[in-house]
Parts: sequence; C-alpha cells; structure tokens
Amino acid sequence: MTNYTDTIPHLNIEVLAGGLIRLENESMGDSYAVDIHLIQLRHIAEKVGLVRKMSASEADAMRTVIELRRRLLALKDRIDHLGEYLALHSDHRHADLSYETNYATATADICDAYCADFEPPLQSQVTPDNASDESNAGNVTAPLPAAQFELEA
Repeated sequence: MTNYTDTIPHLNIEVLAGGLIRLENESMGDSYAVDIHLIQLRHIAEKVGLVRKMSASEADAMRTVIELRRRLLALKDRIDHLGEYLALHSDHRHADLSYETNYATATADICDAYCADFEPPLQSQVTPDNASDESNAGNVTAPLPAAQFELEA
C-alpha cells in the first residue's frame, strides 16, 4: 500500500505501510494519535451509512459480477487485437479475408456494446470471503454500488 497523507484542520490522516491508518490531532499544543485498522474504519463507515452491510451470498454474487466483467474486458482486448491483426498484418493480396475481417469487426462491435457501460476501474474490491469467520457469520461488507473495481490482466 502506498503511503498516503491527507490533512483536515487539526487532524492529520496517514495510511501507514502496514495498512493501519493513523489519525493525529494537533491542536492547542497537544498531540494525540490513534492507529485504526481497516476493519474498524469499515465498521465506522457502516454505522454512519457510507458502506452497507451485505450478506455473504450478495458478496459472492458481486464477486461473480466482478470476475465476469474482468473476463469480458479481457475478451474485448483479444477481439480488438484480432481485428487489428487481420487489418494490418494479413496477406490480403493473395487471400480473400473479407469474411474473417467482417466477422471480427462485427464481433468487436457486439463486445463494444456489451462493455459500453463499464467505466475505467478504480482500486477497490469487495471484502475477501469471510463467511467461515464465526465472529461475522453471514455478514460481509462491500463498497457502495457506485465504486469500480480493479481488474487484473
């Protein structure tokens, strides 16, 4: 995790290398610091309504959607590569590749339509599966629906 620092009047917020967040209040000559874990931050965010709780099955469904999105975007990249290869590197002088070129272009258009609603991914993810954790049985938390998700190639 990168070391990130932000300042709010009389409060310094720093993301520490180990993943903890340091809140430091410097006012009136005194300084107080508290290090909190991301689980504590998520709990606070749930309590104030910034993040909603969801069941393990909802979180699993969200993970499935994230994975399908990643796969569809990977497929789109491959289709785009195939279309570019056919257009730029195929031997059109000695072979009639109009069918292959038209088919690749049409497939790319379909894939573009399927991927049109995807926005560029931000770094965020659903909380790892913790359905087996007895202290949180059945409850998993996830970012607000508007959040985007990091894709792996």
